[in-house]
Amino acid sequence: MYRSLASVYDRLSTVDYTLWADFLEGIFDASGQRVNKVFDLACGTGSMSLELARRGYQVVGADLSAEMLSVAENKLRPFRVPLFKADMRNLPAVGEFDAVICLCDSFNYLRELSDLAKVLLEIKRMSPKMLVFDLNTPYYLKEILGNNTFTHNDEETAYIWHNSFSRKTGLCKMEITFFAAQGRNSWARFDEVHVEKPYPLELVKDLLGQAGWKLLQVYDGYCGKPAREESWRWLFVAENR
Repeated sequence: MYRSLASVYDRLSTVDYTLWADFLEGIFDASGQRVNKVFDLACGTGSMSLELARRGYQVVGADLSAEMLSVAENKLRPFRVPLFKADMRNLPAVGEFDAVICLCDSFNYLRELSDLAKVLLEIKRMSPKMLVFDLNTPYYLKEILGNNTFTHNDEETAYIWHNSFSRKTGLCKMEITFFAAQGRNSWARFDEVHVEKPYPLELVKDLLGQAGWKLLQVYDGYCGKPAREESWRWLFVAENR
């Protein structure tokens, strides 16, 4: 997972990291907390770490994929951002932080409720004042991705993205075949399978409370509006009790 995809991830991403970082800074400011040190959990190729580092934050990143971290390392080298290969269920002791962020639906990859509960407790070991994370919603995984197939094609990349949602297992399986240009008349093919689990809103709220977090707000993605059942992405903001 996120092996071959790492080399084309940034080309295919539609995330506006500047917009997202603006929204995060608004959350930090509104909290009344002084946020300087940020731990970017599941940092991927480091795009958000880079955006925050450019704005003067002290950032540390961690991800499970060595391939994604390799891309991040090249991107973040001018800012000397420390990076760690780590499973979020067993985080390294890397110090204390003002805020922990976990974006791009990374928590959806935790297929067991007990794993999500464990991660929420693991993060508290860093003594952050606040936690900000997002999730793909049940509506998005069931109805938008569902059992649909998406395609993309440009001069450098192409993909066929087939999704299947199982009512029995409650999991959304994504089978993705990528083609990346390797030269004028050469293409390389990569195949990856990703599986995400939808978590109901009330269940996540309960887990946060049980782990000692006080939920401050749940947004409809990064637009500042309240969360809805039909939201595609929920953004959670919690403070450490």
